[in-house]
Amino acid sequence: SMEVEVNVDEKGRLEVTELITVTYNDERRGIFRYIPSVYLDGIVRSASHLKFIDVKRNGISETYESIDSRPYNKAIRIGNESIYLVGQHVYEIRYTLKDVIIFKENHDELFWNVTGNSWEYPFEEVVANFYFPAGAEVKQLNCFTGAFGSTAQACVIESDLNRVTVTANDYVSAGIVLEKGIIQEPGAVQRAL
Repeated sequence: SMEVEVNVDEKGRLEVTELITVTYNDERRGIFRYIPSVYLDGIVRSASHLKFIDVKRNGISETYESIDSRPYNKAIRIGNESIYLVGQHVYEIRYTLKDVIIFKENHDELFWNVTGNSWEYPFEEVVANFYFPAGAEVKQLNCFTGAFGSTAQACVIESDLNRVTVTANDYVSAGIVLEKGIIQEPGAVQRAL
């Protein structure tokens, strides 16, 4: 299963906490996490400044390292190559991202691939909560399930004040359209920082 909390601040920075529960029936050394880093909305948009804050396994700091990324993803390997794991384990991954909000003429939009699409096993359950600044008005919600490019919608997405929740039993992405002006649109200099 996967539980995700995404906090979006007024400057459009995302702070993400993921709890990923896996059960190993045979010996494994850990997991790979591929985080989508490029988004398309007619043009290619690259989420930048991905910064890992912390990685834990079962509440204890865990070894991780960046590895060569696949196209459109940034990746880390989590685990120690000399330690084999069996049974259930909970991984907590915390990171921040910038340049994910898409600023349109009449609204702002967050399209977020919650799970990524590079997992060896399917998810039994995915729950993601997105928190926006106070006063945020959600104008439209969409969610999509399945592999990259899928238009299937075997998911539920709903909003309550400044929180949006999406649930699914598959890979899932959320599209959230906000009233213009809640998130500060950065200028060229701010994007470069």
